[in-house]
Amino acid sequence: MKATPLSHLRLRSTVFLLWAGVASAAHAQPTQSALSLRLPLVCQPNVDCWIAQYKDDDRGPDMLDYACGKRTSDGHNGTDFAIEDRRVMMEGVPVVAAADGSVARLRDGVPDFKITAATRSSVEGIECGNGVVLRHGDDWETYYCHLRQGSIVVHVGDHVAAGQKLGLVGMSGLASFPHVHLTVRYKGQDIDPFVGLSRADRCGLGGQPLWRGDLTPLLAYEPFAIYHVGFADNVPTSDAVRAGDFDDSTLPASAPIIALWADIFGVVSDDVLTMRIIGPDGAKLVEKRWVLPVSQPMFFEYIGRRRHDANWPTGKYLGEITLVRPHAVQGGSFEKRVVRELNVR
Repeated sequence: MKATPLSHLRLRSTVFLLWAGVASAAHAQPTQSALSLRLPLVCQPNVDCWIAQYKDDDRGPDMLDYACGKRTSDGHNGTDFAIEDRRVMMEGVPVVAAADGSVARLRDGVPDFKITAATRSSVEGIECGNGVVLRHGDDWETYYCHLRQGSIVVHVGDHVAAGQKLGLVGMSGLASFPHVHLTVRYKGQDIDPFVGLSRADRCGLGGQPLWRGDLTPLLAYEPFAIYHVGFADNVPTSDAVRAGDFDDSTLPASAPIIALWADIFGVVSDDVLTMRIIGPDGAKLVEKRWVLPVSQPMFFEYIGRRRHDANWPTGKYLGEITLVRPHAVQGGSFEKRVVRELNVR
């Protein structure tokens, strides 16, 4: 597969720079008509894919997403769409063209693995991992990062239609979880697809977001995302959960533990997290409440109870995860509750 030189695919801090020049932050005011974008992957928002990070719309050292929240990182120049775990990644989730265009550049061959502080230097200069750049005319481009190694199915010069497969979601380059990073550029400037070409207000959607109209309600802003919840019959760890090892809907009555776990994008200090397991008789098996001390882009927690001599009562158990943000960016508090069922037989 022919590709342009790989040395041009770089990331500065957390800014994904794919071959074009260094881009500035949003609030650009171009006058050219905008793109109309579909999702860059095949999924249902908030069902089997979630926004992990938005573009950073702050010009300085602070970080603000388009809604003036903190679901971003300093200099992050695109939108991250995540899937549940590496098991789902290996099953294959297509990355697709967000709009009609032609393939300008690409790279494949970068391995998929979780980057840590100790291994970060191994992806220096190739932080985007396996990626594709599409040109759409009128100086618009879209960039797709972290595709799965060996999955890219297009070639430089190919014309592609919106929704056409480019490759698969992966975690190549500077990535710690499977996702596709989408950057939109106009004349070399990064454009926030939730803002579009201009905005009247400092916070909230722009006058003409770049997403297709049918996607706008599906991508409604939430201050955090409880994106992955499940049960386990052993003490779960974040690494095992994110690999897809714990996702049980049925457990034997002899299970040594019944544990409920949750993975969340975008917690901040003073968020209030409550987790509980309710048994088939309606009584609480275990419950815990935390006031979270620090902000974290990815947060994992679990509760559980060990079995004693007798087996667990058979029947339906409920796991409930509730997260409350007392002072949400929209004003007032924001609360989200997720419920999962477990059958014990």
